[in-house]
Amino acid sequence: MRVVKRWLVGVGLWLARLGGGRPWPDDAQIALTRQIVADIEQRFPEAPGPVKAREALRVLLNLRPAAKVKDLNLLIELALQ
Repeated sequence: MRVVKRWLVGVGLWLARLGGGRPWPDDAQIALTRQIVADIEQRFPEAPGPVKAREALRVLLNLRPAAKVKDLNLLIELALQ
């Protein structure tokens, strides 16, 4: 099921690029976000998921203030997979 989901996401992103969408985040950005998410998991083990996601978004916004929130949310989702 994961393979099908990844394939569908890939096709969707390919179509978005054809229509002028944003490029896929590179591996370095995803790795940095994975590290941030892991750090937040250690700092706040009892916090619910949305609180941790908000904290990860706050850290990413501090690192990349010019980035769009939807792009940073995509990075967080990719890091959690």
